[in-house]
Amino acid sequence: LCEQYGASGLYLFTLDSNMDAQGRNFLPVLGIPEESATGTASGSLAYYLYTQNILKQSTYQFAQGISMNKPSRILVTLKEKQDADLHISVGGTMRFIDKTLTND
Repeated sequence: LCEQYGASGLYLFTLDSNMDAQGRNFLPVLGIPEESATGTASGSLAYYLYTQNILKQSTYQFAQGISMNKPSRILVTLKEKQDADLHISVGGTMRFIDKTLTND
């Protein structure tokens, strides 16, 4: 599908979640099967939900990485500016995972 439409990836989401939305980001064209947290996609999703009056609020919490057993919570804040533009901030928390690769 990505090759057919010239897209680098797909971001799928559902509003049926314990947070504002839960997403999955696939980038097969770039060699990335799935990402556990995607700030760019989360910021875009918040913009979409806000501007389309689907879920219009100033802060969002999105879940991602659940199916990978690498759960992420991504926080997005929107602020309207005087010139009708939106300022979007994306953040969250992270932790390093020390993973040793073996041939076993």
